[in-house]
Amino acid sequence: MFYYKINNFINQFGTVDYKQLDISKNIAGSQVYPHDFKETNICLLANAENIEGVNDLIQITEKEYNELKGEILAAHPNNEIPSEMEQLQQENTELKLAIAELAEAHELSKLETQLALAEIAEAMTGGVYNG
Repeated sequence: MFYYKINNFINQFGTVDYKQLDISKNIAGSQVYPHDFKETNICLLANAENIEGVNDLIQITEKEYNELKGEILAAHPNNEIPSEMEQLQQENTELKLAIAELAEAHELSKLETQLALAEIAEAMTGGVYNG
């Protein structure tokens, strides 16, 4: 596996330029992009190909890749990306709250219905209770 830093990743026409790398040989999940390409127009990635001597395609070590990746992710405004477990826990909490609100609304509606029925019964019997 080879690690690369691609400079001028977004070309003058606004499209990505992998600088002769076969993107089908990219290692899934290895690509890292900066938050703002206007300031830092690079891409980091791992690829199965060994390509040297291509302008703007710089082969780097795994250590350099990990350091640059850390810098890019730390600079991202949403660098506190919750884990899948945290996302599921948050969603679960929100669903529990929604269910509790619905149950409360249902109980209130049921109580209002019972009061309305009691008023109708009272009106029909003239307020006399035959029990």
